[in-house]
Amino acid sequence: MSGVNAALDLEHEFVVQPSDVTAVAGSATTLQCRPPASFPPANVTWYKDGELLEPSARRRSSFPAAEVEGSGDLRFVEVQLTDDGRYVCVASNELAGRVRLSSAPATLTVLGTAEISR
Repeated sequence: MSGVNAALDLEHEFVVQPSDVTAVAGSATTLQCRPPASFPPANVTWYKDGELLEPSARRRSSFPAAEVEGSGDLRFVEVQLTDDGRYVCVASNELAGRVRLSSAPATLTVLGTAEISR
């Protein structure tokens, strides 16, 4: 791309790709994702097991109670067993001709809380 369009290019690699994370249920955890630089900044969305994580859907039992931070990270305040799954970060820029770039998948493994046996 050349000229003004060069600033909209999303054809570069992610600065930080998500990586596998193991967390204990009830704890806070984050899946990192830093998309390549673009102007305007890329819009970051996340998919869990192939389904888009929409803000209004995150409170349903099949979706995590999580939020996408400005950096692109997906932050779980209290990760639950139902959050266990395979996640993909997608960066898009509508001004770059609907360019979309997907990260490598990362697996979030959620372990149950330890029980004390008597």
